[in-house]
Amino acid sequence: PDATTLVRIEDGKIVSEKVYDDDTTDIVTDVLARRTYDENGNFKIRGLALTELNEADKDNVYVGLTEGKAYIQGYEVVKPYQTKVKLPFSRTTSLVQNEPKVYLSSSNKYKLNNYPVKQLNQMVVDMQETIEMTRGVQKDGYDYLPHTPVIEIVSIQGYTQGTDYQLSADRVDWSVPGGTEPATGSTYTITYKYKKNLNLQTEVELKEESSNGETYNYVVFKSGVSKPINNTQMTVDYDYYLARKDLILLDKNGETSYLMGTPAPQLTAQTPINSDDSLLVIGSVMLMPDSSVVYIVNQETTRL
Repeated sequence: PDATTLVRIEDGKIVSEKVYDDDTTDIVTDVLARRTYDENGNFKIRGLALTELNEADKDNVYVGLTEGKAYIQGYEVVKPYQTKVKLPFSRTTSLVQNEPKVYLSSSNKYKLNNYPVKQLNQMVVDMQETIEMTRGVQKDGYDYLPHTPVIEIVSIQGYTQGTDYQLSADRVDWSVPGGTEPATGSTYTITYKYKKNLNLQTEVELKEESSNGETYNYVVFKSGVSKPINNTQMTVDYDYYLARKDLILLDKNGETSYLMGTPAPQLTAQTPINSDDSLLVIGSVMLMPDSSVVYIVNQETTRL
């Protein structure tokens, strides 16, 4: 623990090296470092730029830090070779609930507002059914409809809503005073509307497409399934991945670190602020959602 670091090696390359190794010189260096830092803060002399490496593993993406020289807390930091900085993928997700879409019989493709989508959680649509119902054994009683929740009863053949029957808690209510009703045990034809929670494995499918330089996700109805009522609202719940901006930092020993930004949608992701005066800000890296694609902005805190 008390040893002095002379050289730091990573992957067989010198990452940083100590310029002064004499005790007397160290005392002078400390004095000069304090004066240099008080006058100028932390700054680059040359190099030390972040570059894309197009390299990643299953959990991390790597960016390069070029060779160069800086003064951090007044101490000379020399990095004689390019090194790598490892950053975790941006895989935090956000939940979208009840995103509205309008179903049109002329279209089978519905673009989602956010990308990339990790998974669909729920899709609710308005459906209409016409079925044969059997009248219950209790006069002036109820007949339970098979699909719920029921939005409205459109019609019952041969009977008038409000006069003969009404909708009551997902049931046909035949207790309207003075109304007529089918004989117990007989059948009648009813048309009604209800909310349906679609089966995400058999009825809809999540797809991806690129157009005009934009990549997006969309939902399609599988062939052969019943379609919603035309011109009615659908709602979609899903999880999508967020982007992140990380700040890359360098200390007086030549070691790199990163300050992780808050995950957010790509257009609103913000670079975190470094509050540690002992670290030099090298630049920022925008990590795209669930992707090895990065966008680099180098910070040129340089003294000439």
